[in-house]
Amino acid sequence: MANWQNILTDIMVEIYKYLPRRDKLSCSMVCTHWKDALDISDLWSNMIVHIDTDLMEPSTIIFSRYFNKYIKSLEIGWAFPQRPSRWLPFKHKDLTKRAVRLFNILNDSRVQLSSIKIFDWYDIFRFKKIIYHLARFLL
Repeated sequence: MANWQNILTDIMVEIYKYLPRRDKLSCSMVCTHWKDALDISDLWSNMIVHIDTDLMEPSTIIFSRYFNKYIKSLEIGWAFPQRPSRWLPFKHKDLTKRAVRLFNILNDSRVQLSSIKIFDWYDIFRFKKIIYHLARFLL
């Protein structure tokens, strides 16, 4: 039987590069060695956040809280920009709260971004609070 704690950190970092945040969170709960391997700047320097999918899972907020010191580039947008708006009345308040929480974490941590990319953005009146907090974070 293999001893998983003897895996080299460099190998684990290469594996983590291909995993989504949700799976990285699961790996961080295996043991301290696996969690320590996540504390590498290469994994967190470019953070891509899809508002409609990534903010609905806790791993995005958890990792932005723990690894905010490494975030240098932020890409924020929608995973499904063409999705019908029938789900918006149910999720827009929750999405707004989670996005504001993310920007507050980044703002409170004094994250200094070298670049930001906004992609596939909905121009919807309901999400004006997200845009306001994004602008506040950028100032």
